[in-house]
Amino acid sequence: MLLQLPAMFGIIGYVLLIFGLFLVLSGLCMSLTEHGSATEDSQSVDTKSRGIVLIGPIPIVWGFGKWSKYVALLALVIVLVGLLLLMF
Repeated sequence: MLLQLPAMFGIIGYVLLIFGLFLVLSGLCMSLTEHGSATEDSQSVDTKSRGIVLIGPIPIVWGFGKWSKYVALLALVIVLVGLLLLMF
């Protein structure tokens, strides 16, 4: 029984990976069909993009305006806390 446990974890990992890919693809299809069915009479929607990309310990922040310094600092603190937790 104990020798079969790692094989079962591998199968669970593959199932979760396929499920995640299915969710991403279904979300993409839903997004494309919503934008494709918009009529000329529909109202325009103002959208904003905000995000943080961590490349190693360096955060790249966009779309937060005057708060971007604080968001970058928060992301850096989270990375440092995570590194400290991995060390101990």
